[in-house]
Parts: sequence; structure tokens; C-alpha cells
Amino acid sequence: MKLLSHHNMRIFFRYVFEGVLTLFAVFFFTTIILLVSGAPPFAAYYHIFKGSLGSWIKLSQVIQIWIPLTLCASGLLYTFRIGLWNIGVEGQVMLGALFTTAVLRIDAAKSMPMSCGPILRANSQVMRTSRNS
Repeated sequence: MKLLSHHNMRIFFRYVFEGVLTLFAVFFFTTIILLVSGAPPFAAYYHIFKGSLGSWIKLSQVIQIWIPLTLCASGLLYTFRIGLWNIGVEGQVMLGALFTTAVLRIDAAKSMPMSCGPILRANSQVMRTSRNS
């Protein structure tokens, strides 16, 4: 059994090509926006990368923000894959963080975090039925 057949190699290179093409498109359009706004693109890229990866503290802050966003994106990809439409995943994460912070701050009962789920679900159902989606 071949580990990488011709078909698997084609799929692999297609994904690599799509990734490289996506990065090129992002940098291309960002460069156009920077040029239109009058900012030097290479200096802007330098400051973006230095500001986000310039020290271990900055890198840890980027990772600290990146992990919840990646988890949101993973959950959103899963819902899209199974055919559901969930455009409020960021708001759900924010409300979850708000409820958790409230629980930690006021030292509420252990059942309070469990009340967040039904409240969020009821809110989404009310919005869904009121907009007839």
C-alpha cells in the first residue's frame, strides 16, 4: 500500500497551492489598501510583524488571543460542515466569558454557569422565530 498515491499527492499540492494563493491575495490586497491610504507597505509589514512577534511577551499575547479565535473558527467550521448556519459564534464566546467572569467575581452557586446555555439558546430561538429564518 502506497502511503502517498498520485491522487493523494495531487490533493496535497492543491491544498498547498490554495494556501499560497490565499496568502498572496491577502498581501496583495493589503498592499493596495496601504498604497491607497499613503502608507509605505514594507514599513507597515515590518511594524505589524515586529509588534506581534517582536518579543516573547508579545508572542504570548498573540497566542493568548489566537487560541479562543481558533476555537471559535473550529466550532464554526464544524457547524458549516454539518449544514448548520451559525454566525453568532463570537458573541456566544463573549457571553460565555461574561457569565464565567460574573460567576468568578460574585462567587455564585455552581449552577449559575449552567444557566448560561439555556439563556443563549432561548435568545437565538427567539431571534430565529422573530425573523422567520
